Amino acid sequence: GEMPRVLEVDSPRVAAWRRHFLSRFESPGISAVARSCEQVEFDLREPEQLLDVLIHEHGFDPDLPTAWLCEGLLEYHPWSFSERLFRALGAVASLSGPGALSRGAPESTPKVDGVVLEVPSHVLFVAALDNYWHTFLQEEHSQMPVRMAWQKRLPSADMLVDSLRAGGF
Repeated sequence: GEMPRVLEVDSPRVAAWRRHFLSRFESPGISAVARSCEQVEFDLREPEQLLDVLIHEHGFDPDLPTAWLCEGLLEYHPWSFSERLFRALGAVASLSGPGALSRGAPESTPKVDGVVLEVPSHVLFVAALDNYWHTFLQEEHSQMPVRMAWQKRLPSADMLVDSLRAGGF
């Protein structure tokens, strides 16, 4: 089947470093997805512009099913930024209509105990440390090697869920 398209969005400096790092590997052991990962340089201070940049500069199609993965977001960025990003990503999902679902061929539709699972066309995964690991890593590694300021506190699970819901997820 067709390979998924992978767009990794980060600050220009980090995206350039990853592009350079990945270009050194032409080994068959590196998966086709990893080799095709497109590094998108983006000013993270303006999450509201992300959709326009992806569509106009990278050929992103908001009508295709999309899985968003946010990692390192809550640990390094202020909570207000995370909320703005969730709203921006939720706007992409809303372009497919409220509650848009991806419906595959009947034989490929996932089922549990015979019940058809409806899979949203746009999903968001947020990977976050819990407070124990967040504190441990701050103490053990300070700001190395990323040289970014750790956030003092992480949002509660309830705050995260409420913000995701408000963002359209």
